[in-house]
Amino acid sequence: MKTIEDLLRTHPFTEGLEEEILQLIAGCATNVVFEAGSYLFRAGGPADRLFLLRHGTVALELFVPGQGAQNFLTVKSGEMLGMTWLVPPYRWAYDARAVEL
Repeated sequence: MKTIEDLLRTHPFTEGLEEEILQLIAGCATNVVFEAGSYLFRAGGPADRLFLLRHGTVALELFVPGQGAQNFLTVKSGEMLGMTWLVPPYRWAYDARAVEL
C-alpha cells in the first residue's frame, strides 16, 4: 500500500520539491475520495483546504439567478484547486462538484 508521501511524489504539483517540504505537506495531507455528484466544498463555506487531484474531474460552478449552477471551469487529474485558502476572507466563492470519481 502506498503512503501519502508516495502519492504526493507522483503528483505534478510536488514535482521538484525538496524532500523536507514534501514530508511537511504529507504531514498535513489526507487521501479523500469523492463520488460523482458529491461536493468537495460549497460557496460561502470556510476555505481551509487545497486539493491535488489524482483521478477524475471536478466542475467549478457559480450560481446564476434564473439559470442555476453554471460550470465555469473543469479541473482534471494532475491539477490542483483551492488556492482560496490563501486569500482573505478565506471563504469559497464557488462550488466544486465531483463529475467523475
